[in-house]
Amino acid sequence: MKSHKYSITMIIAMMILFFYGLCAQAIAQDECIRSNTPIIADLNGDCRVDFQDFVIFASQWLDSSEF
Repeated sequence: MKSHKYSITMIIAMMILFFYGLCAQAIAQDECIRSNTPIIADLNGDCRVDFQDFVIFASQWLDSSEF
């Protein structure tokens, strides 16, 4: 029999989904806000990687003096 290991945050997220019917995006947003670990590609700090982050990335493309 295979045992599954879940973190406490995964268990809480599953309970929230079960009891309140939140979508996966809402649970991920809540987890990002409570977590101390930022999303690497989230450049504007809104806990989502979207077109706004791409705009920030593209606006700074080739601005570095390291090259």
